[in-house]
Formats: sequence, structure tokens, C-alpha cells
Amino acid sequence: MRTCRVAAARATRYIAAPMILVIGGTGKVGAQLLEQLSATGAKFRALVRDPSKVKTPGVEAVKGDLADGASVDAALKGVERLFLLTPSLPGTSELQMAAIDRAKAAGVKHVVRLSVFGADPKAGVTLARWHAQTDAHLVASGLKWTLLKPGSFAQNLLASAATIKKDGAFYGCSRDGKTLHIDTRDIAAVAVKALTESGHENQTYTLTGQEPLSYAQVAERIGKVAGKPVKYVDLPPEQFKQGLISAGLPEWLAADYVAMGVGNAKGWAATPDPTVPRLLGRARTLGDFFAAYGGAFR
Repeated sequence: MRTCRVAAARATRYIAAPMILVIGGTGKVGAQLLEQLSATGAKFRALVRDPSKVKTPGVEAVKGDLADGASVDAALKGVERLFLLTPSLPGTSELQMAAIDRAKAAGVKHVVRLSVFGADPKAGVTLARWHAQTDAHLVASGLKWTLLKPGSFAQNLLASAATIKKDGAFYGCSRDGKTLHIDTRDIAAVAVKALTESGHENQTYTLTGQEPLSYAQVAERIGKVAGKPVKYVDLPPEQFKQGLISAGLPEWLAADYVAMGVGNAKGWAATPDPTVPRLLGRARTLGDFFAAYGGAFR
């Protein structure tokens, strides 16, 4: 009889669990979020432009686009909690704000949004200004909210794998400034908590790694993983910007990377925030990152 009561209680909890919608489930953070949410047994679906890019088995992937309001409305049916992430591109702030308004109209109770470290309407980085605009809209919406503001992704180092393998080098303009690299798996883990637990409503979480390292120190660690010397080559900001533009980046984004590099050189992102270890019990290190992704540099 007791077994039946326990089973019934578990079933009741499952039925009562809120439906979650993930918007932005195929990128560095979103893909990890889908995998980790799936492991919890949470009820959720993902709104994506291309369902074939969802690699987590069993995920209900709904085809849609924030620019297609009808597809957003359909995906929001029955949803109580929303995770909101889009690529940081011109026009996406407006799309996200419209999605927040649609979520409120659909009866969503709580929105967890991936913002960015340093989001501020007066920031010198375009992306940070865009994120600040959307953050303010969410906070003023009347919905419960959680803002996640991560710093530099450890996984962004993978973008330099090609030049590391070819030339044994990668490039920037951060001089000897220290940077905190956060593993996207930790960002996703915090998002899972905010989406599935109470107590995270109306909170802003600054998410950083815990090891302040210069890029020269990062290069030394990559060299150990790659099995060969790797160096960080610091360039004058304008030269670095032109190199990024030559590689295909739009001018505004190249300027943002330079602004972030100059900020790193001044130590703007060198102080660890305790939120990740406080919420998760520990924070992944660059050693953990290389254990999982080190093969990309060899």
C-alpha cells in the first residue's frame, strides 16, 4: 500500500511540474541546457529554426522563429517557464522583447534570460547595450525573471583551434590582463536550477569562472594539451580589429571584440564572482574544459 502511495505522489508531482519552453537550444549554452534538462525529467520543449540540430534524444523540438509570431504563440501554449536566448545580432533585442510580451500574454509566469557580463545601457560594447535594453524590458514586464550574466565562455577558445593547430598561436589585444573563463556547462546548470527550482525569481546572477588567467597563461595550458608550444600573440587593437574583419566579422562585431580585449587588459573582468560555486557546489575549471574538449587543439 505504501508503494502505491509513493508512486501516486510521484505521479502527482510529475503532472504538476510546470512546462518549460527553451528558445535557443542549439548553441553553446542551449545544447547543454537541453541535455541537462532532459536528465532531470523536466517537462519541456524547444523552439528552434531547424529541429535536426537538436541532438538530445527525446526532446520535443518545435520548428519556429522569433520573427514568426504565430510559431512563438503555438510553442508557448501551456508553458509556465521560459528560457530565452538568441544570437546577439542586430534586431534580436526587438525580437526578444516581442517574445517576452507574447510570453506574458500566453500566461507564462517566469522568464530566465541569458544576458551578458557587463550589460549596461552606457557600455562601450554594442552587445552589452543591446542586452541591457532587453534586460530592462523583461524586468519591467511584470513577469518573474532571472537574468544570467556570464563572462567569457571557455568554449570560445575552440574558435582558435585552427590557428593553434596550424601556427601554434592565437591572437588578441588583452595584453597581460586576466580573464575568467566559464564553462558553458556551468551556465546551463545554473539555468536548469532557475527553471526547475523556486527561489531564483527576480535575481540577477553574474556567472564567471574562478581562475583569473592571462591569455599567455591560457596558451601555456593549451600547449600542454596540444603537446606542443602554443603562444598568445598580442596585437595593437586596430591591427587585431582589421584581422577580424579580414576573417569575415562585421565591423561592429570586430569593434566589440576589440573593446572587450581592451577591457580585459584593464582588468575589468578579472575578479571571480562566487555565484556559480554557491549555486552548484563547485565550478568547472579550465582543466575540466580541456579534459572534455582538449582533442580539438591536437
